[in-house]
Amino acid sequence: MQQDFPFQPRGATGTTPTANASLAVTASVQQITIPAVSNDGGTMRIVVSGTQEIAWSYGVSSGLSLSNGVSMLANTVESFAIPGGITQLSVVAAATGSTIRVHVGDGQ
Repeated sequence: MQQDFPFQPRGATGTTPTANASLAVTASVQQITIPAVSNDGGTMRIVVSGTQEIAWSYGVSSGLSLSNGVSMLANTVESFAIPGGITQLSVVAAATGSTIRVHVGDGQ
C-alpha cells in the first residue's frame, strides 16, 4: 500500500546505498533485478537519465514494447508501488542512450 509521506529510500546509509540498481537500456527487452522488497511490497523511485524514452513492466515480459509498457520520458523521475513478490522489471527503449535507476523505499 502506498504510504502518504515523502519517499524514503531503504539502505541509503553508508558509502554505497544498497537499495538501488541501474541498467543501460537498449532496444532489446532486458530485466533489471530490483533490490530486496518486503513481502507486502513497497515503493520504487525510477529515474530515467539520458536521451531515450523507455517502457517498463513488472516481472519478465518478453513481448514488452514502447507501445504496451509503462512509458517514461528521458530525464524524468516517478514513484510507483511495488506489488509483493516482484523481484524484476522488464525494460526497453527505441535505442541506446538512457539508463534506468531503481531505488526501493517507502512513501511517495
